[in-house]
Amino acid sequence: MVRKLKLKEVIVVKRSKLSVFVMVVCLFAIVLSSCGKGENPAETTGPEDSTGGESAFAKQLEILWLGVNEFDLPPSETTGEGGIRTKIEQKFNVKIKPVPVDIFNSEQTNLFWAEGNTADYIFGSPIPNLVEQELVREITEEMIRKNMPTWMRKVESLVGAEMVKQQLYYKDKVYYVPSSNYSKVQTYIMAARKDWMDNLGITKAPETLDEFYDMLKKFTYDDPDGNGEDDTYGIHGGTWMGFNYVPAAYGIQPDSYYLVDGKIVYTSTTEEYKELLKTLNKWFKEKLIDPEFVTDDRDVQRKKWAEGRFGVLVDHPWWFAKSTSGNLTDMLAQANPNAEVIYFEAFEGPDGKSGGMQGYPNLHADGFCFGRNTSDEKVERIMAIMESFAVDWDWYVECYFGEKGKHYNLDKDGKIELIPEMNTPEIHAEEGLSGYFAESPLDLDDYKKFTAIADLPPYQIAEKNKMSYTGVAFPVSGVNEAKKTKGTDITTIAQEFYYNAITGNVDIDAEWDNYIKRLNEAGLQEVLAEFERIAIK
Repeated sequence: MVRKLKLKEVIVVKRSKLSVFVMVVCLFAIVLSSCGKGENPAETTGPEDSTGGESAFAKQLEILWLGVNEFDLPPSETTGEGGIRTKIEQKFNVKIKPVPVDIFNSEQTNLFWAEGNTADYIFGSPIPNLVEQELVREITEEMIRKNMPTWMRKVESLVGAEMVKQQLYYKDKVYYVPSSNYSKVQTYIMAARKDWMDNLGITKAPETLDEFYDMLKKFTYDDPDGNGEDDTYGIHGGTWMGFNYVPAAYGIQPDSYYLVDGKIVYTSTTEEYKELLKTLNKWFKEKLIDPEFVTDDRDVQRKKWAEGRFGVLVDHPWWFAKSTSGNLTDMLAQANPNAEVIYFEAFEGPDGKSGGMQGYPNLHADGFCFGRNTSDEKVERIMAIMESFAVDWDWYVECYFGEKGKHYNLDKDGKIELIPEMNTPEIHAEEGLSGYFAESPLDLDDYKKFTAIADLPPYQIAEKNKMSYTGVAFPVSGVNEAKKTKGTDITTIAQEFYYNAITGNVDIDAEWDNYIKRLNEAGLQEVLAEFERIAIK
């Protein structure tokens, strides 16, 4: 799973430059079949069980496999042949046919579906869109719970049974097997320069918004690095989600849709949001925020972090873990061997609210569905394959990480340690490793099995934070067509006001009514009305 998060996160970062992030909340590539529609199940029979009778997998089935490709390399028709794919075929008496079509290539994917192609196993595609186009078949909750009890137990342990029930049904029918993983239930966290704190006599992490403000002031004005120069800031801010705990202290995240007291609200129009902007504007005027946060991209932000230009950074715990290639902890240490980092929990705001930023769980984004022509027999066989990864940890490790001694070793604590030369995109694509076949709703117990002990602190901090959701933070029973056509314009107007308000280019109170008017003219009320219609309350 170290490899899994590493590769997916890299893709998320890369795609974020193309405005594909939430996504996110990302975060996958789909391998699509080029076969025409229809089924061609093989009629051969499979192995017998130990009693001499036919096994549950006696009949060999052909599976058209649209698996997730975690690399920027397109998969091939031979992906996993002689490797993981062959092991699965022998274990479950199937013939798997992958096809080299890249889901991130919209021209390829649109053409695939437009030509009438289909598949049996479909992972990571926008399932509501496939449902609307009648490209996938209906299943039942009973089928899932009968054939995948361990899988479902893990998903429910991650997000709760109620959320699973709410999201499982789409227009009162079931079309997919839901999934999630531990990274989706862990918030983004804040890290601070502990060596700066020590230099300034700050003995504990901030527990309130006021204490955080005091720390930022010291990081800015009290020469935390001891070089005698006025060359540091408290925080950078990054993207417009980059203040993390700060908006959460007001009970919101920007540009999100919340269900509050039975009513849908756009967070960037609330009184809490206005107060947030005033707070950030005050900090900006006091030069606690790097003034270039508006124009800096993530690479520039990270370079400044390594250079010691600011003292507080927001990111996902995975990016702080030392096992992650290019991690933010080592990045800082390489530039300054004396630097230390402390990860701290979300602090409370004026009304006691707190939280860490994370996207609202979208169980179909990590789930899988079945092609419109896929038979019940194939559905159950695919479910058996995927359930096996949730049930048998050693089998999952074999299919995901590879062979011990060849692809990975165990460190002194018994944690998986990848062998770099055997963990290249080319090798993984050729052998079918990582998540192309081996998907599972890894829970918090699972991640502790392979996460190095030294990497646990940022994850443990994330686990303690309350969720401060971004995006659409409630389940829906359909597609919001108004948001599809008007959402980009609404976000653009909100972003523009956000940056201008923080940097003082507009008077927040004086321009507020005009700002709301512009959002409504862009279609905000239509979006809200549609959410009122399709929200599951």
